[in-house]
Amino acid sequence: MPPRNYGLSLIVFAVVPLVAAAGVPEASPQTAGAGAQAPATLRLIATLKEDPSPLARAHAPLTLMNTNTAAAALPDLLEALKGDKDPSVRTGAAAALGSLGTSAGPELPRLIEALKNQALKDEDWQVRRNVTFAFLPFGAAAKPAVPALMELLKDPHHHVRCGASVALAAIGPQAKAATPALIKALDGGDPHVRTSVIMALARIRPRSPRDIPALLKDLKAANARLREDAAMALGGMEPKPTQAIEPLIAALGDGEWTVRAAAAWALGSMGPEAEPAIGTLVRALNDAHLHVRASAATALGGIGPKAGGAIPQLVKNLKDDEWHVRIRTMWALFRVAPDSEEAISGFVDALGDADSEVRANAALGLGNFSRRAKQTVPLLGKLVEDDDWFVRLKASEALQKITAQ
Repeated sequence: MPPRNYGLSLIVFAVVPLVAAAGVPEASPQTAGAGAQAPATLRLIATLKEDPSPLARAHAPLTLMNTNTAAAALPDLLEALKGDKDPSVRTGAAAALGSLGTSAGPELPRLIEALKNQALKDEDWQVRRNVTFAFLPFGAAAKPAVPALMELLKDPHHHVRCGASVALAAIGPQAKAATPALIKALDGGDPHVRTSVIMALARIRPRSPRDIPALLKDLKAANARLREDAAMALGGMEPKPTQAIEPLIAALGDGEWTVRAAAAWALGSMGPEAEPAIGTLVRALNDAHLHVRASAATALGGIGPKAGGAIPQLVKNLKDDEWHVRIRTMWALFRVAPDSEEAISGFVDALGDADSEVRANAALGLGNFSRRAKQTVPLLGKLVEDDDWFVRLKASEALQKITAQ
């Protein structure tokens, strides 16, 4: 499977499984500082620097990113990242800078340094989290950011720790210095970051196909941590070891929730090949542990449209008591049923969720449904007035996508 190009506005529910399934995303075909600034680019730079509306300033870098013209505004984006008072603008600037990827050429060290400093120092946790996602297109070239990302594994907010893990996963084996810090984060037991930490360890420490027999044996070991590590390693292998699918399905019945969750993640990483696991994964959506339910949803999303039979239970899980499960379930619905009215209806209901991250993800998802979500324009219009700036930004982005069709 070729690498995928991420819109860097993607949030946790989309980023984690996509990194696992698709590797490091491609950068936009830009060259930093190249070419004359076109009138449209100059207008966007002026908006970024001068417009009194934070949403207008935040959309300027996102438009530069989506039109592959961010390179022409590099100094202005760096200034906005560091100096704009509004967190939505700093987030937009980070996304646009990240979209340059390795095509930033000689500006790459400067760019990574700026993102690294902002990720460590920004006072807003949502900005810190979103800056970590900006590292994804750099892949192994972001190795200089590893110490900063290791520090972010200790951030007080779990969303930031999750983002740091995802960024380390994208760097891959070049981030091996982070292994002890990731293991410590895994042992910390926070279920909200566990999937991303597992993914990071699997990508940083890839195993060889010749290890498959030993790993399959370890799936049945007496030690639960050894069983979890085996599932994690199998899920992180390339090419995917399809002979491990049945043993991993059996591991979904393990007595330890950590092993069940790792097995679900590993099955999801195998994509449509894991179709035989669908029935067991649907049952796992009712697991007593939130992390297993979340991982089962992620796995079904990884399998994709072949998991259409899971739609009724996924729709039910949009009402799960845990926000983490609700977000993963939304992502799964989008991947399993991209044209389903049931999925759109579930996202619409989530616009009123008590958790701001769920509302933001719901808005993002509806924007990705594009024309099929035109009836949601009035609801998204109300969400542009949300108390949370990140929800406002995502609702505004969704409106732009839907009404542009």
